[in-house]
Amino acid sequence: MKKKYVGFIVGAMVGAMLLGGCANEEVTEKTTETVADSETASDDYGLVEDGKLTFVVDDTVVPCVYRDENGNLEGFEYDCGNAIAERLDLEPVWLSNSWENLITTLQSGKADAICDGMYVTDKRKEVVDFCDSYYNMDMVIVVDENEEDINSSQDLINKIVGSQPACPEAEYLKTIDVTEAVEYSKIPDGILDLKNGRIDAFLTESLSGGYYAKNTECKVIFDEELPSFDVGIATNKECPELTEAINTAIKELKDDGTLSEISEKWFGMDIISEN
Repeated sequence: MKKKYVGFIVGAMVGAMLLGGCANEEVTEKTTETVADSETASDDYGLVEDGKLTFVVDDTVVPCVYRDENGNLEGFEYDCGNAIAERLDLEPVWLSNSWENLITTLQSGKADAICDGMYVTDKRKEVVDFCDSYYNMDMVIVVDENEEDINSSQDLINKIVGSQPACPEAEYLKTIDVTEAVEYSKIPDGILDLKNGRIDAFLTESLSGGYYAKNTECKVIFDEELPSFDVGIATNKECPELTEAINTAIKELKDDGTLSEISEKWFGMDIISEN
């Protein structure tokens, strides 16, 4: 649903601070609240560590999961993941890695789930399972606020365009005649090159795009020709019981309004999908 969140995206995350973080290192962070003496059936979930739900994320993806000025994790997906873990009587544990290594880390058995605003795509579903989606995002174009020649996806032809690797944006750039497609492990690096004139545009998702439009003198371009995607938590295909348990938690958190409250906290509106 194009332009559904235009208003809130441009105004969201006014006070958010983005630090480069440790995206290429595996860093463990635990929440302050720990569920003690859990008597759940976590043994049946095939967890990395019994009693704990281990998420792996790229900690530079504002506003999904990122580090504040003190190096602590926060974000919309961070709050959602913690709420899901709490509902399952599990202690949330957060590992950081680069975006292109998230699925590999999950498949290697070092993490139980990816909770970082990941698009649900057919290609990804070949290698991981996805829990039920609870919101969706548009693919958008980020350009300098003074850019006048790029107003649609067709205007990316013969331009130098950046994206993250191993994502639908990178795949999309292979389908159009750009001068060069440049991949960045970290979105902030791509935005920096955009501001310095090394690339003409950066292709990303609407939540991150909205943040940079507000905080880095960029603007976001929505185009009906660009796709929208459901967003979901990815899990290991060998752990269907965990996927089912997370789905149950998501439904409960939707029904009791918890996910909507988290959305209101971050965006000032409810972006949670009804189905």
